[in-house]
Amino acid sequence: MPASPEQQLKEITKVDLRGLEPGRPGWDEARDAVTTSMVAHGCAMVHVQHVGLDEDIRQALFGRAMPELFALPAEAKQRNVNSDVQYRGYIGQIPGMAYESMRIKDITDAVHISDFAGLLWPQGNPAFCDTVGEFAKNAVSLEKTVTRMVLEGLGVRDEHALDSHRDQLCYSFRMSYYGICPEENTAKVSLPEHREYNMTTTIVQHEVEGLEVQLKDGSWFAVPPEPDTVVIVAG
Repeated sequence: MPASPEQQLKEITKVDLRGLEPGRPGWDEARDAVTTSMVAHGCAMVHVQHVGLDEDIRQALFGRAMPELFALPAEAKQRNVNSDVQYRGYIGQIPGMAYESMRIKDITDAVHISDFAGLLWPQGNPAFCDTVGEFAKNAVSLEKTVTRMVLEGLGVRDEHALDSHRDQLCYSFRMSYYGICPEENTAKVSLPEHREYNMTTTIVQHEVEGLEVQLKDGSWFAVPPEPDTVVIVAG
C-alpha cells in the first residue's frame, strides 16, 4: 500500500546543518541523511537557521527587495531577457498563470547583480543589490555544502575531484512571485509540473504553499513553507 502523505513527511527528514564542517563531529551523520534523502526522493530538506539564511535576511529579501521588484511595470520587467535560451529571463504575463519570475545569471559575480538592477532602475538600486548579493552568497554556500555531502555520500572523497566539480558550476538566482489568477473561473495555477534540468535547485519558500516534489513511486509530496527550511532538489 502506498505511503500516506503523513508517512511521506516522516520519511523526508529535515537535516540540521548548523555548525557542521567536513571532518568535524556531526558531519558524517548529516551527510548520510542528506544523501539518503536525495537518492530516495530526489530532494533534501535542510534546517538552515543561523547559517546565513535566517529571519533578518529573508525579511530584507521577501519583505522589501522582491515586492519592490515585482511592483515595477511590465515593460520594465520584460527587459530581463536572455536571447539565447527561452525561460532564462523574465517569465510572466501568461494567460491562466498567476506567476511572475525574473533571473539573475551568475549570481557569484556582483557585476551581474548591478547590471540586473540597472536594467530595471536606471538610477540603480544599491539596497536591492546588497540584499540580493548577501542572500545569494549564503544560498550558494549552502548549496555547495549539500552538494559536497551528496558527492561524498556517493563515494567521491578526493578533494581534487570535488574542486573540479565545483569549478564547472554556474549559479543563477531566480525570484518568483505567486499571485491570484486574473481570469474568472480559472484555476489558480502558478507553475505546472516540470523537471529541473539544473544540477541542483535550491528553493527558499516564503509563506506560499503549493510546492510539491514527485517521489519515485509517482506520488506527490507537499513541502510546507517552513521559515527555517530550505529544499534542495536534484536535477
